[in-house]
Amino acid sequence: MARKKSIQGRKRNIISPQRATEKVAKRIRKLKASGNFGRYASKKIQSLFKSENIKFKRNKIKLDWKKLKPIQVKKYYKVFTDFLKAKTSTEPGIEEKRLETREKLADTLSGLADERVSDEDIDDFYEMVKDDDFRYIADKIGDSDFYVLLNETKKEVQTEGGNANEILKEKLEEFMVVTNSSDAYNKVKNMYDKWFSS
Repeated sequence: MARKKSIQGRKRNIISPQRATEKVAKRIRKLKASGNFGRYASKKIQSLFKSENIKFKRNKIKLDWKKLKPIQVKKYYKVFTDFLKAKTSTEPGIEEKRLETREKLADTLSGLADERVSDEDIDDFYEMVKDDDFRYIADKIGDSDFYVLLNETKKEVQTEGGNANEILKEKLEEFMVVTNSSDAYNKVKNMYDKWFSS
């Protein structure tokens, strides 16, 4: 029969809010130095710095835990510990995720002429696939094909000066074969406007 873990053994994984703050700040410094802060796991941390209670200045997180309400302590502590557990809170983790995502896209994108997928494209794709509008279409035609549909539309608009709305409708019919759903088109348009129209 397996022995129960001692209380001391279980407590080893729990860190104080102050220690979590120091560890998060250290990772943020590394991510900022490499230009990857605000991507992947650090995106949520970055959004916290818009709060009046928490700032990142001079490479340190300015946060007085004693002045926070219990619900705020719980919220910030959870965000910090989730960040520390996330693979993509470190440079090696981000590179591994990019490699996985690049491989996922490789087969589909390899057929496109002069297609070069940058790290920024990879990061955007990783974020896109979690979007509800993206999932609605991608579940029908696949993640990579939906990305290609949006990317091809952008290229045609830029090179031929076509109308994005018309091109999106045509591409959607090509990829989905038959679609009478205005809902499907609206979701595709939302994704195009959000990620590709600039």
